[in-house]
Formats: sequence, structure tokens, C-alpha cells
Amino acid sequence: MTTYYEAFQEAKRAATLALVNAGVDPMTVVSDTGQSWVVNEGLCGFAWVSIPVDARTKHGKAIKSLGAGRSSEGGMRFWSSDLVPDYRGQSYERQLAGCKAAAEVLMSYGIQAHAGGRLD
Repeated sequence: MTTYYEAFQEAKRAATLALVNAGVDPMTVVSDTGQSWVVNEGLCGFAWVSIPVDARTKHGKAIKSLGAGRSSEGGMRFWSSDLVPDYRGQSYERQLAGCKAAAEVLMSYGIQAHAGGRLD
């Protein structure tokens, strides 16, 4: 039987791979003075993986013991920075790709999970 630790380690590896390999659409920014520049990392934002489990239950405590999850409305939440701590960028597309990959891995282990994100 796979432990939560093993499932999360695999999810973190998948998140890292997806984040690094994500196709990002560069964004052109134009100021009110007409000056423009390109932001190669695209839109700015953040992403997370939600797991609908109460942190006070046996499963919630096991997940929380991994050290990264935080209690949130309706369960536990892992930010992209919890999954890929070495990534320092703000690319919404990269972070969301990583969180989607992590959620897919967790679901393959029978852990109900879904990715979400928001633009800044």
C-alpha cells in the first residue's frame, strides 16, 4: 500500500516536471506612454491543489503531517510553492500546469484532489 508520503513525493515530481516544461505564452505590456516590453513568463498569478478532507480526521492529519498542507475552507490546500519550492517565478501558466499534474497523480492514488488558480 502506498503511503501519503510516497503519493505526495510523486505528485511533487510531476508538478516540477510540468512546471518546467509548461508552454507559456509571452505577454506584451504597453505603458500609457507607449513604451512596450515583453514578459516571457506570461501572465502573473498563483495556483494550488485542494484536497477536500478535514484536517482533524485521520487522513487529514496524515496529509498535514507532510508539512506543507494548510487547512482551508472545505479541506486542505497545497500552494504551488509547497509542491515546487525552488520555483521563484510568478507565471500563472507554469504554476497551474504544475498543480494540475500534481492533482492528477494524487487522484491516481485515490486521493480526491483538484487544481485551481487565479491571476494577479
